[in-house]
Amino acid sequence: MSSEGFCLELFTQSENYEETPLRDRKAWIELWNRKGKAEFLRDFIALANTARCFGKPAYLLLGINDKGEIVGIDQMIERLGWNGLDDHQIAEKIRNQVSNLIREYITPSHPHWEFKFCRTEEKKALGYFLIGPITNGPFRVKKAFGYDEGSLQPGQCWIRMGESKHEVTLREISPEQEPYCYSHAQVPYLLPHHWRDYMKGCINELNVSPNIEQRYIELQADTGSFLEEEVSKFLNDPNMRWLIIEGVAGSGKTLFLKRWISKQAENNLVAIDEIIRREEFVPPPDWIPVYFRLGQRDPITNLEKLTEQLLNNINSKGRFWETRPSKPEQLFEYKNLKWLFCLDGLDEIYETKSIGQFINALREFLERFPKVKVILTTRPGFTGLPDGTIPSKLIRIEGLRREQIENYIGKCLSTSSIDLQPEDVDELMQYLFSDKDLAELCALPIYLEAAVEELLSVRVPPLEVNEPATTEASEPIRAESEEILSSKIGDKEQNGSLSSIQAHLDVTHEDMILESEDYIPRNEEPSSIGPEKDDDIERDYLAYTLPRRAVLIDKVYQRLWNREINRRVGKEREFKEYFTKVGKLALKMDGNIETLSQEEAKKCFTKRGLEWVLNMGGVLLQTKSGWIEFYNRLAKIYFAASFIKPHVENGTCSDIGRLICMCQPEFRSSVHEFLAELTAQELEPIFSC
Repeated sequence: MSSEGFCLELFTQSENYEETPLRDRKAWIELWNRKGKAEFLRDFIALANTARCFGKPAYLLLGINDKGEIVGIDQMIERLGWNGLDDHQIAEKIRNQVSNLIREYITPSHPHWEFKFCRTEEKKALGYFLIGPITNGPFRVKKAFGYDEGSLQPGQCWIRMGESKHEVTLREISPEQEPYCYSHAQVPYLLPHHWRDYMKGCINELNVSPNIEQRYIELQADTGSFLEEEVSKFLNDPNMRWLIIEGVAGSGKTLFLKRWISKQAENNLVAIDEIIRREEFVPPPDWIPVYFRLGQRDPITNLEKLTEQLLNNINSKGRFWETRPSKPEQLFEYKNLKWLFCLDGLDEIYETKSIGQFINALREFLERFPKVKVILTTRPGFTGLPDGTIPSKLIRIEGLRREQIENYIGKCLSTSSIDLQPEDVDELMQYLFSDKDLAELCALPIYLEAAVEELLSVRVPPLEVNEPATTEASEPIRAESEEILSSKIGDKEQNGSLSSIQAHLDVTHEDMILESEDYIPRNEEPSSIGPEKDDDIERDYLAYTLPRRAVLIDKVYQRLWNREINRRVGKEREFKEYFTKVGKLALKMDGNIETLSQEEAKKCFTKRGLEWVLNMGGVLLQTKSGWIEFYNRLAKIYFAASFIKPHVENGTCSDIGRLICMCQPEFRSSVHEFLAELTAQELEPIFSC
């Protein structure tokens, strides 16, 4: 006779090692003496608590020894004097005896257990207890149970657990001990495969491509150290809880964070695979990164909402639970779990009120969970960070230095689909450093990336060599997917080579490069450099003509502005208008007015709009004394020209002719020259003042 649903595979097939704590093997249980009954009570309590933690049934197998040999429980049946009974009666006898023990000596009561009985083809009797995972508990001794060698005392509690599969054994625990005090319905018990899934989910979400990794340049902080070194110091300092990384738009905050988290997840994944290979039950040994993008989500107004969204973020990658537990936030309090929450883009929470609510919620979160750490990225201008209530540190991202820019160009050349030579680094550096304002813009990673990609034509396949160059830039605020690289292919007179840079710039060779090996300081004039240009040099391996400076600057600014607009869901029109307002402001300030008071600047923008433009980087900046000025002269010229361009092309010049004529002659001439490279329209009428 076999009990209905008897699973013989429990005896014959090896389990996944993570299931080991849920299975205990016994040749038999000595129900004929008190010592044997006490051992059974301990085993049952331990398995019931293990099932409760795992959220899965546990099994106490009878008739199989520790070596996995099926020996049967026939000797046990004989010892109990039940040889004359049929299998059904034997099974009922075992159920009754065990039921009485469980009911009298275990609390809370456990109604969800079964005993199943079977005989093999060799007539060996087998049985097992199936102990269901219920949420009551932890299970413990209800009242004292004495036997010759000792006794079970009220409140004693055990679990079947170990550091590895080979060390799984019955352990005495406190009913209040974490994590065993919680059922799976309260706080999930996380196994190595959960952590493996989570780390893979992090890597897939961040999707840092090999191409990005090959070209990445380490960022430096205002401390003089690399940003990654500052993060390591922060994590190794037991007193620090909150690291704030500040940088203007395009300074590389998000990419740094994604890349660092991806590397951390990859390192953890290697460690977890080794944990699984050794069949261990331990958590990741290093910091567990959680990437959380702020903005474009429901407002986080309090601690509860912040905690809920972080938990949802974690579970979406690790699949720690299907039905939400009642107390999953307790995972943040476990001393063996090192949580690092990386919150990206405080500035993307657009409303000032919402920013304040989020910061308050974050402070409460750090106070509520004292074992976690937080990295927060933001643009400048958010007061009260840090405020001293939480041990924290603020570091600022520095602009790229000359050697970093050169290193980046070298990496781009080595990974480019265009057949370029190492010496072309020098010529590209000459191009970027031909104008100190252009070099200054390229100290910001997003501008450098856009400029170099445009120069190398990485994104767009080459056109036919004989196709004429296009010098007209695309309209402001177009989608990146619609960008068409202009000035790709030159005539043979321009040779299509890097050496033909001179043909696009109204500068002498002596002005082509700056000598400084350090970060390019503002207002520093370019220094001159040596050899004469060889106009006869022609290179066969480069079939692209480098763009005019105005076209390049237009591409660079368009990339930044469109990137910002795409991040402002529901605010696109408002942010497009800022582009026009910056251009109008540039025309009004012209070359004579260097600075503007905040009050005057706010007449062009809302208060929040001005803050946003200031934080973009490379557009406007605020002096230490609080005045507003353009990032540099090139930025002012570009935005003035971009403001005029649609009026010229739409035939509405009369609307801005007066503003143009009010400009200083030198500035008006510079804008005219710049605009001539962006449009084929006649400009003389509106510039003839």
